[in-house]
Amino acid sequence: MACFPHPATLSMTACRRAASHLRKADPVMRRLIRLHGPCSLGGERAEPFVHLVRAVVGQQVSAGAARSIFEKCTLAAGGISPERLLACGESALRAAGLSTRKAEYVRALSRAVLAGEVNFRAFRKLDDEAVIKSLVSVRGIGRWTAEMFLIFSLARADVLPLGDQGLNNAVRELYGEDARIADFREIWSPFCSVACWYLWASRDNSPDKI
Repeated sequence: MACFPHPATLSMTACRRAASHLRKADPVMRRLIRLHGPCSLGGERAEPFVHLVRAVVGQQVSAGAARSIFEKCTLAAGGISPERLLACGESALRAAGLSTRKAEYVRALSRAVLAGEVNFRAFRKLDDEAVIKSLVSVRGIGRWTAEMFLIFSLARADVLPLGDQGLNNAVRELYGEDARIADFREIWSPFCSVACWYLWASRDNSPDKI
């Protein structure tokens, strides 16, 4: 049975530094920090493989639907691990609610992990782009999914997912219709992930709730 490291957690000291930087750099962030309190980034998930399977299940469906399908897949496979998902078979995963394509994706990820093509322990020593490059080489995992992994499993502090629709909607609501999330990279850096956490909190739609 494959054994994986626990998710990382952004330390309390780092969260305090991030909050101090964001309050000084951005009045909107100052208000969000006051409303939502301390950031708790990383460590919410179980092992990293489970995180990625959840992310694949959650692609293009509501959070509620994703939770339901994930629970059914867990029951069908007897747990979420590469070995169990491969032994379960695609037909059982489809019966649990996965599309044919997503069933193929989670099984492709399972094979890549067992073959050592995705090495979660090695990720701790790689920079963000190297982790993304490794993950997107697996069928069904795109850049957004890799960025969510960096934020919520590896607790990387300075990730800015430009393609996240929820973040872009939050930025337009809070900063004006013409605002784009890319405009704030230099303002929020080196704590872009923490800024994103507060933007998600403002809409109560963080991807880690899937």
